[in-house]
Amino acid sequence: MRSFMPWALLPLALSLLACGRSGDAAFRSALARRDLRGALAAAGRRPARDARLRALAEIVLEAEAQSTPNSRREAAWREIQQAGRAAIPMLERLASKAKRPIDRLQALALLAQMGERRARRTLAAWSSSEENEVLAFSLRYAALPEAEARWIAALEHADGRVRAEALVALKPLQSQPSVQAALIEVLRRDPLPSLRASAAAALDPGQLSAREAWTEALGDRAPQVRNAALRALIRHDPERAAAERSPCREASVGAGSMELASLWLHGSAERDESAAKRCALDIVLRALRHPSREMRRSAAIQILSLPSSRRWRSVLQHAIAREKGAEIAFYLNGALEHHGAASKQTRARYRSWLGGAGLLALQAATELAAEQDAKALEKLRQERKSTKSAWRVLAIRALAYDARRPEEVRDALLDRDDEVRITSAGAILASFNAPRAR
Repeated sequence: MRSFMPWALLPLALSLLACGRSGDAAFRSALARRDLRGALAAAGRRPARDARLRALAEIVLEAEAQSTPNSRREAAWREIQQAGRAAIPMLERLASKAKRPIDRLQALALLAQMGERRARRTLAAWSSSEENEVLAFSLRYAALPEAEARWIAALEHADGRVRAEALVALKPLQSQPSVQAALIEVLRRDPLPSLRASAAAALDPGQLSAREAWTEALGDRAPQVRNAALRALIRHDPERAAAERSPCREASVGAGSMELASLWLHGSAERDESAAKRCALDIVLRALRHPSREMRRSAAIQILSLPSSRRWRSVLQHAIAREKGAEIAFYLNGALEHHGAASKQTRARYRSWLGGAGLLALQAATELAAEQDAKALEKLRQERKSTKSAWRVLAIRALAYDARRPEEVRDALLDRDDEVRITSAGAILASFNAPRAR
C-alpha cells in the first residue's frame, strides 16, 4: 500500500540536544529539510539507545498522528499510546504545537491518563466548553462537586463521544442513587450498544437495582449488551446468572456453548465452585477433545486467555501430548506457560517450530525473541523482508521491542506500507521504556 507522507516535522530540540556534537550537522540539516532518508543516512548505525534513533521514530509518529487519512492517524495514535511514558516528550510537543485542535486534545488526554498534572489542569479548564470535540476529551476532568450534575446531564448529549466521556466520569460515583439511576437509564435507552454495555459495567453491584437492570438487559437486542449484563451477573450474583443462563443446559459443544462458557470462566470469581462454573469448565474440556480442529483451537485460545491458575496445568499437559495439529499445540504450549508451567520443554517446543515454514515459525520466533535466541533472531531478520506486510509487522515489533534491537528495524521507517512504517516507529519508541522482565 503506497502512500506519500507530508513530513510535517515538529521541533525536536529536546531529542537533538541529546545526540552529541560530532556528526550532528548533517543530521540536523536533513531534519530541517524534512529529508527522512537523509537523516537516516546521517544518523549512521548507532547503539539501540541513541537519541537519533528515537528522534527519527518520533518524527514519523508525529507526522502520521496529524495526517489526513484516518486509518494512518488512528494507527499512529495507537502506537503512541502503546509506547507509554516513552512518548511523553513527543506528546508534550503535540499538545502545544499540533496544528489541529483534535490532535492537541488527543495528546493532552493521553498525558492526563498517564497522570501528568499540567495536562489534567488544562483539560479541566476546557471542560466547560460548548464544543462537542472538546467535551469528548475534557469532560471527565471537570471539578467536583459541581461536575456531577453536568456529567449526568451529559448522558443525554446528542454526541456519543460526550456521553461516553460522562460515563467514564460517573463510574467512581456509582454508589450515589442519582448516578445509579442515570446509569440504568443509559443501559435501557442509549441508542449505542457500546454505551449500553459500558453502563452495565459501571453499575454499583451492591444495589438491588443493578441486578434487576442486568437481568432486564439479558433481553437486549445487541449481543454486546447481553454479554456485558451476564458478565456482571456472573461476577456479582451467580445464582441469578445461573437461573437465567446456565452452561449446564448446554447439551453439546459448539460456538454458542463455548461463548457462554467463556463468559462464565472470565466473569466468575477464582474461588467460585458453583455447578454453573463446573459446567463451563466441562464444556472447555470437552472442546479440547473434540474431533473438530476449530473447536480444539477455540478451547486452547480460551484457556490461554483465562487468569493464570494451577488447575489447568495437568489438563494442558495431556492435551498437548495427544494434539497432532501444530497450530493448536502452539496455543496449548503458550497456555501452559501462561498458567505457570513454563519449562525447558515448553521453550524447546518453540525452538522445534522455528525450523518450519509459514506463520507458525514466525510466531515461535516472536516468543523466543526476548531470550536473544540466535535462531529466533535470524528468523525475525528474514521475515522483516517478507513480501507480506503483516509478517513484516510481527517481525519488526519482536525485533525492536521484545529483543530490544530497535536499530535493526530503522530502515522500515521508510517502508512504503503505512502499517509497517508506523509500527516500526512505534516499536522503536516503545523500546526506550525500561526492559521487560522475562
